Amino acid sequence: MSSKYRVLVAGAGIAGLAAAAGLRRLGWEVDLVDRRPSCDAIPTGLFFPANGMRAFAVLGVADALVSRGRVVERMRLRGAGCQAESIAVLTEVWPGVGPSVAIHRGLALESGR
Repeated sequence: MSSKYRVLVAGAGIAGLAAAAGLRRLGWEVDLVDRRPSCDAIPTGLFFPANGMRAFAVLGVADALVSRGRVVERMRLRGAGCQAESIAVLTEVWPGVGPSVAIHRGLALESGR
C-alpha cells in the first residue's frame, strides 16, 4: 500500500537524512536527493556527535548508523592558525548521551532506509 503523502528531501547531510528517516517512520514515501550524482564519489563522510545520535535514536536509525559507521571516542582539535592541539574525550564531552559516530555518506543513506 502506498502512502497518501510523498515528499522530496533535498540534501543528504545530517538534516536531510534525519528528515527522510523521520518521514519514512511516519509512513511517508520519501525521495532523498543530493546535488552530487553519487555518494560513492564523495571521498568524505559525516560525523554525528552524541547529541545528534540521540536524535537519530528517536528516529529509530541510530543502531544502523553505529553498525555501519565507526564510534569516535577521541577527537583531535586545533584552532585555525594555531599550533596547539588538544584531545577531546567525547564521552566526557557528552557524558551519558551516547556514542559519537563517523560514517561514509553512502552508508549513512543506506541506514535511513
